[in-house]
Amino acid sequence: MKTEAHQQYKNGNFPGVTTVLNVLNKPGLPKWANKLGLKGIDSSKYTDETAEIGTLAHELIMCYFNAVKCETADYSANQIDQAKHSLKLFYQWDEIYRPDPILVETRLDSMRYHYGGTIDLYATLHIANQTSDQLVDFKTGSGPYPTHFCQLAAYKNLLIENGYPCEDARLLQIPARGKQQEFYEVQLSKLDKYWELFLHCLAIYRMKLL
Repeated sequence: MKTEAHQQYKNGNFPGVTTVLNVLNKPGLPKWANKLGLKGIDSSKYTDETAEIGTLAHELIMCYFNAVKCETADYSANQIDQAKHSLKLFYQWDEIYRPDPILVETRLDSMRYHYGGTIDLYATLHIANQTSDQLVDFKTGSGPYPTHFCQLAAYKNLLIENGYPCEDARLLQIPARGKQQEFYEVQLSKLDKYWELFLHCLAIYRMKLL
């Protein structure tokens, strides 16, 4: 059975992080869809296929941390092959930082700001013979984009508000398609600007409900 990589969680009327950030316009999408159309590619089918691959790749990583078998019966051979490519790249990162998981795909809620979100990974990373408790978010699509950093900022606040010290936050971009042989990692120690942007998005989201 397929498992959604990201879900909209609510505590009462609490919106999820990704739901809040949907208020932001994504100007690159029409241009991208038009480019595919000129090549004779149906953008909706392409997106669906890419999403399936990304969902499975994400689930494979989460199952790895939870030490459970990932069910792949509902996926095509191509989707499994592409997702396993992403998993191989993830293993490279895993060998470098040797994370000791504390939270894996865990929902947290902010009682102060009234939103919720799912943490991909909060773990102790081993860096240069030292350890550091950090937030790690995995992305298998294109990017990174500003919304990804807003997500990190929102998740980091969720950790801190719920009593988990977060010394740093990392976005790990793992290709789900193509011939890339390396993962792309962004480390952001300061997310203040993106946290402020998220709070503005949260305010706009609430205003649209009025």
